[in-house]
Amino acid sequence: MNYVFLIFDYTSIKGVNISKNQVFEKGGMSKSAYLKWGINNIYDIEKWSNYINIIDTMPMYKELKKNFSFLNRLGMNIADKLKVMSLAHIKIN
Repeated sequence: MNYVFLIFDYTSIKGVNISKNQVFEKGGMSKSAYLKWGINNIYDIEKWSNYINIIDTMPMYKELKKNFSFLNRLGMNIADKLKVMSLAHIKIN
């Protein structure tokens, strides 16, 4: 049997709202660029199909923090704790 494996980032609903308020509006980006979808529990996508299986998930910045300034690491820690952005590894049968 063939499988498809995907690794992708996803944003929580809180992350979508933060992006709309902080990144797009304050950054002067067009409203057509808004994020329109977020998911708080990545395991909910397993309900879409019996063929979708979550293999793993992790906070977006978990492995990136060590090479940044204190303030950047602080922001990354907060984002990870609030589960604003994360990575998912899924298998589609």
